[in-house]
Amino acid sequence: MSSPQVSILVNHRCQALAEAHASQLAKEQGASVEVLCVDTEGDVDARVDAMRAEWSTLRRDLNLATRFNDPERVIRGLEVTARSDDPHDGLPYVVLARSGESRALLIGVIERSALAPLPGPFSKLSPTTTKLESPETGFLVNGGAEVPTLSSSVIRSALNAGVADRVRLQNLPEGHEAFAALTDWDSLDARGTTQSKIRWWATLLDSETGERVDKHSGKTRANLRKRDRRFVEAFDGDAELECITRPDQIDQFVEDAVGIIRRTYQAALGIGVQDTEPYRALLREMADTGALRGYVMRGGGVPVAYVLGDRWNDSFTLWALSFDPEHRKLAPGIVALRRVMDSLAAEGVARFDFGWGHAEYKKKLGDYHVDEVDISLHSKRPLPTMAFLAGRAARAARARADQTITELGIRDQVKKLWRRKLTMSSRRAR
Repeated sequence: MSSPQVSILVNHRCQALAEAHASQLAKEQGASVEVLCVDTEGDVDARVDAMRAEWSTLRRDLNLATRFNDPERVIRGLEVTARSDDPHDGLPYVVLARSGESRALLIGVIERSALAPLPGPFSKLSPTTTKLESPETGFLVNGGAEVPTLSSSVIRSALNAGVADRVRLQNLPEGHEAFAALTDWDSLDARGTTQSKIRWWATLLDSETGERVDKHSGKTRANLRKRDRRFVEAFDGDAELECITRPDQIDQFVEDAVGIIRRTYQAALGIGVQDTEPYRALLREMADTGALRGYVMRGGGVPVAYVLGDRWNDSFTLWALSFDPEHRKLAPGIVALRRVMDSLAAEGVARFDFGWGHAEYKKKLGDYHVDEVDISLHSKRPLPTMAFLAGRAARAARARADQTITELGIRDQVKKLWRRKLTMSSRRAR
């Protein structure tokens, strides 16, 4: 591989780490590295603009433009965290490496966390570790011949330079061009693990004609139409889906969604739409860019289900959904999702991404899936090694428990019982 050209984009809080990373890349690969520091809008100079343009071109060419790899959002994040001194901030860290025609772009966040959380007054006694985490669609490559070597050099040098104790790459497709290189633990001089995932998709539009398509069997389509009719009849014809795209709709949407969540097990887990100002700000930001798609399904004028996600290019990605369990027999979640899919198709969205994870509704409404992998890489220094061993033991225990309930054939029963218990806890908390 020819000597790489590398740009590292950070703010002043990560500048020392970036410079150490630059030195390690120069030592290991003979790379020419520039560290670009953005604390305010005034720091966005010609070099940052050039990196941003290359970054934007790569995500557009790959048709992988998402909120996770949006350069404008990352640069705003650099500016916001530059003004803060909160040690719990996630600090944006971006590396763009080039060699010949090959490109590798790592978009991540550096965070600190306790190695082993301790209770109350002992919490400060636990040593802390740092993690560089790249979200889904946060590690982009262009398929050039030198991509595997380029990718591994970026990760290996980050660990060796002490940028982080652990690097975690989320949701890489198993066919990712750098997958083999990023799972060669010996070459990376790291301790690594992988976690397999599955992501379901639904095709909404024919790729050639642009017409609405439904790849399910005739029986499945008939059952879905029947469910919709039954839902409408249950509310005497007063059933409608409201689409949320504007900033002025967000407060009411949050109120409706949180009202539904409070009646479900999701409230006990703290998942789904959050009634907080930072969450509202995120939704407003997405609305301002035109990406936000929220939906509220009403029956008799009352919210009974919500769906939230974002649209980028020709794809929609599901963030969250929930429904009022009192109407469970009417399958309001399925009814809402089918109507959302029709609405998205009408505006030109070709694919519906259900997000990673197993769920019966994803199998019911999706028509194909992609296998993905999370890759975690730990430095071989003592503290990261302790974290690696503790994590491996916890994963082994979970795997044994999962295998046991699977072999007993009680997975669905355990899941339903667990959700029912959480739902009752949420209701008592109200």
